[in-house]
Amino acid sequence: NLCHLLLAVEESKNMRKLSRKGLITKLDTLTSRIMRILEPRCVQCGTTEQLTLGHVLAGRFHALRWDIRPDGNAHTQCWPENYKHTHHQNFYHDWYRNKFGEKRWKQLEFEYYGNTHRFSDKELREMSEKYQEKLDKLLLTL
Repeated sequence: NLCHLLLAVEESKNMRKLSRKGLITKLDTLTSRIMRILEPRCVQCGTTEQLTLGHVLAGRFHALRWDIRPDGNAHTQCWPENYKHTHHQNFYHDWYRNKFGEKRWKQLEFEYYGNTHRFSDKELREMSEKYQEKLDKLLLTL
């Protein structure tokens, strides 16, 4: 539809204007929205209240900050579980190991600690556009 196409063009123009910090914030928002659709409950306690995005391994490093693979680093957590994780990582780490296995846990750690890649603004922009498309498709299925 023409209206949707015009909105997409306008969004693309706005994306080009975003600063690096703006791109990172946009990716954080898109990742959170995508994961809360894919995982509509807290992966640890099952609640649907106060949902946030949790990172198994800290999101402050960009290597896996926007990792939306089913066995990736980003998952839906409720605020109490996410807060608990900031002080006691072992509960979330144990959940991940139980869900995906020790082998996958080791792979995730390797991907996280072994990755020194710094995303360029162009890569952040492309990832943001890809995630926006994914979110748009997911929203159509709701």
